[in-house]
Amino acid sequence: RAEAPAAGEHRLVSAGEDLIRKLKDPQTDPQDLMDAAQAAVARKEFAGMLRARDDRGRTPLHVACSRGDLRLCQEMIKADPGIVNEVDAQRNTPVMDAAFLGRSMIVKELLAHAAEITRKNFDLMNALQLACVNEGAGSGDVVQQLVEAAADPAEMCWQTTPLMAAADSGHIWAVQVLIDMGADAWQMNSSSFTALDFARDMETAQMLYDIMQGDRLSDKPAPRFDTQRLFRDAETRRA
Repeated sequence: RAEAPAAGEHRLVSAGEDLIRKLKDPQTDPQDLMDAAQAAVARKEFAGMLRARDDRGRTPLHVACSRGDLRLCQEMIKADPGIVNEVDAQRNTPVMDAAFLGRSMIVKELLAHAAEITRKNFDLMNALQLACVNEGAGSGDVVQQLVEAAADPAEMCWQTTPLMAAADSGHIWAVQVLIDMGADAWQMNSSSFTALDFARDMETAQMLYDIMQGDRLSDKPAPRFDTQRLFRDAETRRA
């Protein structure tokens, strides 16, 4: 006997909720997740599963972005392209989550599928601003991708530009890339503060001071950075 439409939809959403739980578990084998996704695609059920939400209103794509599973993100986008710009309970989109955590390859994939970078969450922050905040990864690759996709490095949130936020956070790679991408080190907020006034450490302060004095070329290669240190706290932020 054919399954009733409502019952079938409920079953798929339940399966999607189970997928979300597995995505949140760092012990889940990525290949097991991919096998489950491909099996659901073969049954023409994967798009229905993507309607599921967790207790924070996040879609499976949000959670896959946080987990850092590029292949699974690609499968989800292929099954339902509209999921790219879905928002969670805090109005965060998948590209915001990926930018915050420094998932550069996933950000690239989302941008290639029309992720909207001008959207703001309930804290009035967009993806570029989230990439530069203190709790964020400060990935220069992500910053570059977002600015190349027309994110505005001069836009303020709470009287703070992305450059100011990156300087305040000690994200020197993001600071260098923002300068290279045209951010104005002289831009002031309503308190007449520049990014230099926000600088957390001497290295960032010296870089900004040299740029403002014209002693440093903005096309200087980004400094070397410790990837393990940069992403040390990422695991705890994913769940």
